[in-house]
Amino acid sequence: MKKVKFLSMLSSITFVIATMCIPFSVFAADVSTQDKSVLAKMDIQNAGFEEISSDTVKEPLLNWTYDFYYKDDKYSTLTVDKNEHHSGKNSVRLDSIQPNDARMFQEFTAEPDSLYRLTAWVKTKNIGTAQIGANLSVRDIPFTPSDLKGNTTEWKKLTTYIMTGKDIHSIKMSFGIGGYGSLNTGTAWFDDIVAEKVDQMPADGPFISLNPPQVDGIANGQSQDGSAESTSQPNTTMIYAITFIVMAGLVFLVYRMSVKGEQKVVDNNGELNEELIVPDEAIVPEKIVPEKIEVPAKSTVPVKSSTSDKIKSQVKTGESTNVIKKNAKKEFYQEEN
Repeated sequence: MKKVKFLSMLSSITFVIATMCIPFSVFAADVSTQDKSVLAKMDIQNAGFEEISSDTVKEPLLNWTYDFYYKDDKYSTLTVDKNEHHSGKNSVRLDSIQPNDARMFQEFTAEPDSLYRLTAWVKTKNIGTAQIGANLSVRDIPFTPSDLKGNTTEWKKLTTYIMTGKDIHSIKMSFGIGGYGSLNTGTAWFDDIVAEKVDQMPADGPFISLNPPQVDGIANGQSQDGSAESTSQPNTTMIYAITFIVMAGLVFLVYRMSVKGEQKVVDNNGELNEELIVPDEAIVPEKIVPEKIEVPAKSTVPVKSSTSDKIKSQVKTGESTNVIKKNAKKEFYQEEN
């Protein structure tokens, strides 16, 4: 019984430890993925929009250039928002009141035949769902591999991978609402823009190839309608979580197997009675059949008839009384002698 209690306690502790390790393993997986894949961090100027010269943004936003299809303010406006921000004190707010392709861009130096990862933190409000939404892309490329539509109450991370070509030495990274031939409306906030040179990408990562430039509107990770799920990290976190859950399940299974056959028997008071614990596979002794006792047969030894018995027999046969008495008297004297 003590062994059963010990195994039960050990199994419970192991399960709790494995469950507690899941968030730490997820965190470690993200960090290790970033550290191993990042080869260099590109120098993006004013990536958090902390350097401003005016609350109303157009050219005064340092190191960023605006590019609107319709340039009139009645279509789209850019402002620095000091109330909404992912980090720091500011973010950039883009409002497209009427359908427009409105974006900001910045060019940074890149190496030929290299892979880059662009990321940005984005929050949206009332972005139209029929056209390209808030996105992170490359200027002069007629599609966007990842975007956000509708309303997002929390900040979300957008990711796009860029593969340069043989003669590509720079990338014009852009963010905005809408795209080429896909004008849209709504509000989006952008913050913490990052560009990194990496050595790998997930198989389903939003992808743009600049060698040659993709012009058919279809990129890896993009559907026919131009929409795609935002991807921030490879799915290693899910693998780690599933691994630990499976390990915990195996520990529990081993515990169950170790106590198989044990039954908890309770007495009339509802308490565990250790003396009544019976294994499931207890060996039941065979039914004992008592040996057959032979009774000796009835004795066949002849019994000597008495004189009275003989008299009765003779009476029945009709012999005379005198003869019977005479014979009986004779036999009596013979027995006495």
